Amino acid sequence: MRRKKLTKGTLSSIVILFIIICIIAILISVISSIFTFLSNYKYELIIIGIAILSIFIVVKLIGNLTKNNNGGIDEEDDEEKRENLDYIINLSTNNEEREYTYPILENDYKNRIEHINSIIQDIENKQYIKNTFIQKENYKIRYKDELNEQQLDAVQTINNPLLIIAGAGTGKTKTLSYRVSYMIENGINQEDILLLTFTRKASKEMLYRTKKLLELKTININGGTFHSFANNILRKYYKLLNIKAHFNILDTVDSADVIDLIKRELKLNKIDGKPIPKKATIQKIISMAKNFRKSIEEIILLKYPNLIDFIYHIDIINSEYIKYNKNHHLYDYDDLLEQLYICLRDNIQFKNIIQNKYKYIMVDEFQDTNIVQKLIIVPETYPDCKIIKLEKNYRSNQGILDFTNDIVNNFNIGYRKKLHSDNNNNIIPILKRLGNQEDEAEYIKNEIVELYHNGIRYKDVAILYRSTFHANYVEKAFIINNIPYEMHGGIKFIERKHIRDMISYLRILLNPFDAVAWNRILLLLENIGNATASKIIREIENNNGNINFQAFSNNKYYNELVKLENVLKENMSDSIPVYLKIENINKYYAPILKSTDNEADKRLLDMDVLISMSKEYEYNLEKFLSDFTLEPPNNSFMDAVRPAQPEDDCVTLSTIHSAKGLEWKYIFIIHLIDGLFPNSFAIQNIETLEEERRLFYVATTRAKTKLTLTMPSYFASYNAFLQLPSRFVNEINENKYIKEL
Repeated sequence: MRRKKLTKGTLSSIVILFIIICIIAILISVISSIFTFLSNYKYELIIIGIAILSIFIVVKLIGNLTKNNNGGIDEEDDEEKRENLDYIINLSTNNEEREYTYPILENDYKNRIEHINSIIQDIENKQYIKNTFIQKENYKIRYKDELNEQQLDAVQTINNPLLIIAGAGTGKTKTLSYRVSYMIENGINQEDILLLTFTRKASKEMLYRTKKLLELKTININGGTFHSFANNILRKYYKLLNIKAHFNILDTVDSADVIDLIKRELKLNKIDGKPIPKKATIQKIISMAKNFRKSIEEIILLKYPNLIDFIYHIDIINSEYIKYNKNHHLYDYDDLLEQLYICLRDNIQFKNIIQNKYKYIMVDEFQDTNIVQKLIIVPETYPDCKIIKLEKNYRSNQGILDFTNDIVNNFNIGYRKKLHSDNNNNIIPILKRLGNQEDEAEYIKNEIVELYHNGIRYKDVAILYRSTFHANYVEKAFIINNIPYEMHGGIKFIERKHIRDMISYLRILLNPFDAVAWNRILLLLENIGNATASKIIREIENNNGNINFQAFSNNKYYNELVKLENVLKENMSDSIPVYLKIENINKYYAPILKSTDNEADKRLLDMDVLISMSKEYEYNLEKFLSDFTLEPPNNSFMDAVRPAQPEDDCVTLSTIHSAKGLEWKYIFIIHLIDGLFPNSFAIQNIETLEEERRLFYVATTRAKTKLTLTMPSYFASYNAFLQLPSRFVNEINENKYIKEL
């Protein structure tokens, strides 16, 4: 076995461990002496108490050591990090003997993957005749001059099924925008076109480009996400579909809150002494069951085998969750898609209307669609389906692309792409292994300072990571050294407590049966707890949604209920603009927030963002709430409505999820240790492992000029160490990157 050089972090850990052992030895000696000296039994309890207290102090000291070594547990990543730590604890402390482990595939699943890959192979092997392009005189766009050969072929293939495989940085958005323009220039009615995208921002950008290309004053193409499309269609045809006209949409946090309410109602806290899983975990299981179209039992056996004892109870919660949402006119994200699918499947009249309305459908980011989304658009492999690959990259140099192409080669499922670039600058990626997390942060800081001194702007540099807590040491190094930075992927705007409070008030104005919203705002009031809130909500339901708290006039919290009743009733009128409703409610809400939050004034500034955002909706509260929930504002929107900051040139610290669609000249991907990236949960399942590998691909393809990969030599936690480099790097051909170990 090869000898390893002791790092600064390892030595400090050994010294502290030695000190702790000495303390324990001294404590045992002292307690033993006292016990021998005192023969009276009444002192034994005191001595035992001292011993227990001493052990507690030592355990606490060890806990603090571990916490300091890990950089603490970030509140946002609490659940994910604990999943990682559960995995780490079970590892052998002798990591030098440990190798990469991969999930064992069941035969059925293995056969399924092989079947999918054989279909993909057949599609890729088909030979297609390229279209001959004819530039008509009336075209406003010179397509042949502005597109490469593959892009042009994709643009003009409009009357046959088409699958476009677009690599990162290959001009996919441009191609789709030109394709829509080409359809319009060839006489296709705009209202016959449906553009489904992964985000509303992507849809807006494509339609904006089309409008600009064709110099149109207005554009009438239907565009949006699957969820927004489902929401709009269900509301438009609610009578035909026999569903409620007004319903509220639950995001994942709301869904988890509903589950929490149900757990309370059913008094499900522990089963045979074991605490029932957290609401967020149950929410994930229910959502996965819908998306994969499997039972709760199947999902738990497949994804959460450690929760097998709770199958029966989670199944009950799921049944109650479905009833609850139906009774309170609530739809979660999955319900929107499920409802649309059922309506298209079972209502022939509705299906014919939709089929006749949308003759040309384009789906962006199709690889991200789930089973229900695929069932909605029925993506069977048409015999005449054409496949076009966009492989010319306009972002990265060839050195980076050679590295990312190797990642694609390791995908278990998917179409093969080999990206190439005219930029033959072979600055190949670097893998840098440092002593510990502090050394990693110090290295990154020094590299960025050097880049800055060489004329590179801070804004051209990004640090990307799998989970927010990975950035703790880097952020600390930036603060100490006065390096300006901004973080993406922290607590989202919609997840901020005060914003969720305000949205809850607005949801009640739209749907007074929304028990989740009621529960949230009632618990803000003094002297009202969970039990009282439940009584008040039941009274509202029994009163057919009428807001009247007279039944509680003898209670000490009645005056607070009256104030709440007044502010809600005063803002229910449809003649009041949405922004004014927010302003009015905020006058009532601000004192409540200030009574419990020392930073209330700072948080209330976010209401300006909400008010600014709501103005474009005028009087349409329903659309505002739907859009806000389905496509919440991002940091760029908040920056647009707030005054410019004095320091615009700053390094970006971002989760990889938040970096999708963005690019920087210099990219550092940090904490590339197996068990952190891919994370421990993903390693146990082939599908989640594949998702992590694709996430790594996303991260590496953000780089334009130089890609640097870093990792500490170990990640220590409790009684184990993670030391193996990420398997995603280990899978890459060693001549595609430089190791600096």
